[in-house]
Amino acid sequence: MRYAIISDIHANLEAFEVTLQKIDELEVEMVVCLGDLVGYNVNPKEIIKLMHEEEIDCIMGNHDAAVSGIEPLSQFNQAAKDALIWTQKILDDEEINYLKKLPRELIIDNTFFIVHGSIKDPNRYISSEIEAMEDFLLLEKNTNLPHICFFGHTHQMGTFIYSPKNKNVISSHEEHFFLSPENYYLINPGSIGQPRDGDPRASFLIYDSDSQEITFYREKYDVDSAANKVIEYGLNKTLAERLYLGW
Repeated sequence: MRYAIISDIHANLEAFEVTLQKIDELEVEMVVCLGDLVGYNVNPKEIIKLMHEEEIDCIMGNHDAAVSGIEPLSQFNQAAKDALIWTQKILDDEEINYLKKLPRELIIDNTFFIVHGSIKDPNRYISSEIEAMEDFLLLEKNTNLPHICFFGHTHQMGTFIYSPKNKNVISSHEEHFFLSPENYYLINPGSIGQPRDGDPRASFLIYDSDSQEITFYREKYDVDSAANKVIEYGLNKTLAERLYLGW
């Protein structure tokens, strides 16, 4: 099976459409999303519609939880909070219920595990080897979970690798590599709608479970269009500016 792993779309329609076009070219069997369909940008309705049309399996991100009333808005900075309040006003009940019913985590085809932030906490960031180690210990302890876990939330592509033999974690930013059955993996595809690694292009990955191969992709999209809409709809201009910066 070839899986496309995407995350953190954040209502950026321009980035999402370009990504879906590329995924179609790559001939995958399944697309899986790690959450945060909404927030920051202005096309949440269109994103949710595409999720249905493309039959994409998705879990809940923290922005999805906040818009649907599961988590408080107080945890967000003012720009993000204002965008979430705006989103709540334009989504209808059916769209809100869709977000509310998203699962927090999933095991896909008994092959890999997906979470939004971390296995320990969906709102927790994994940005360092020390933080990754906490999740690896949970994976190692729970023998029912696969050795491969995809996570999002940080908006930064990259991989953490844990060796049970050596009891150590290393990080990697290789864009193409093969998985070893001896190791555990935490892999972040990066963000579709608001990358935070200095590269404004949409980020996702392909996982081939037959060859045990991971390949990251970056796709250019119409940043001007996405950013201009943020300003036009009255959201904080910093949300538009960071699209150009990839941060």
